[in-house]
Amino acid sequence: MTDKARPPRTPTTRFFERATRDAAPGQTFSPTFIPRLTYRTHEFASDPMALVKAANEAEHDFFLDTSIVDVETPPEFWDLLLARRRIHLVPGVVRELESWLEQHPEHPMAAPTATRDPHIQFISRESLEPSVWDGVRYYFNLLIGRKQAMRLYEDQLRSELGRDPTDDEVSQRVLTQLGERAYLFAKKGRARLDELSHADEELVCVALAHAVQTGRPAMIVTRDQDVLEQTYKLTSLVDLDYRSMLLADSYALEFASYRPSRLLLDEDALKEVFVDSEENVMFDVAGLRERVLPRQFEFVPISCVRVAGATTQVSFGAETRMRDIFRIKGQTRDLNTNRLGRRNCHLTLWPLDASRRLKCMAVVAFERRIDVGDRLSFSVLDFNRVLSTNEPIEVV
Repeated sequence: MTDKARPPRTPTTRFFERATRDAAPGQTFSPTFIPRLTYRTHEFASDPMALVKAANEAEHDFFLDTSIVDVETPPEFWDLLLARRRIHLVPGVVRELESWLEQHPEHPMAAPTATRDPHIQFISRESLEPSVWDGVRYYFNLLIGRKQAMRLYEDQLRSELGRDPTDDEVSQRVLTQLGERAYLFAKKGRARLDELSHADEELVCVALAHAVQTGRPAMIVTRDQDVLEQTYKLTSLVDLDYRSMLLADSYALEFASYRPSRLLLDEDALKEVFVDSEENVMFDVAGLRERVLPRQFEFVPISCVRVAGATTQVSFGAETRMRDIFRIKGQTRDLNTNRLGRRNCHLTLWPLDASRRLKCMAVVAFERRIDVGDRLSFSVLDFNRVLSTNEPIEVV
């Protein structure tokens, strides 16, 4: 749990601070326990040797961000990880490291990276199942869509004002509508997507997919707040999509027991995200968020450790069946299920500004899409979710 003696150091950990719940009466949590599909956070003063301890004790695959490969990280950290063959590098990180390592040939990572030493796992498309890799690309694109919010709100304001808005007007609109966490990504998006680096997004998507496919715990190590934030955003999206997938499985087998009713697009929020059809239905999901989960599951944690002025660790209790949501996203290009034709299933309508009667409803419906930037396209609801920063999560 975050140290409450001082304020958290990042926008992400400030959000976690607000979302944290204490143990219920009679319930206790050990310092290392991560409940199922729940987050655990720790924040403490940085200790240069903490990474060495983690490398020596943690049975994790270490996915390294570019920022952690520097002269400040203790040499013992590299010695341990190389000896234990625990280093995993994604293609975007390798590309970013090349010039720096050429300038620092004495660094412990320089020679092994240049020679593709087998003590390092160089992740590629072949490292994952083809459909899982395609699912990685879907979530990767969704995460980089966060960087396009500034351009979208600029267009919106231009339409409203009948003139080009000022930078301050656009920034204020994004900050007001989406909050600090989203704004930090949106302000990068004045450049074209192909002019920006997306190694952070590739790193977190591959790390989670690799963990749920292999069953091996993953630890992302970085000095960058953006990596911490994108790790959290990704896991929150995959968690919700996973539960929606499980609900769709159940609904497809016994839809009558859900007593579905026609989903009428009688509110603006619904018209914006769904295509009208007699096949669109909704049904009450009271208590289903937990009931859809399988009783038998294989737990696999994924963590992101950010080492800066303070060390921040955010861990999520994932499970291996989440690999199926990567497969389905890869196969369908955007749906949470492959059982309902082109209709999608959503356990919740969050974050839509819908009426109270719809807050506890799940939907099975045809969705509208939105083009984002120069080359991206998503369902409107998925894009709303990746931009939103008021996720319904549990933190202990």
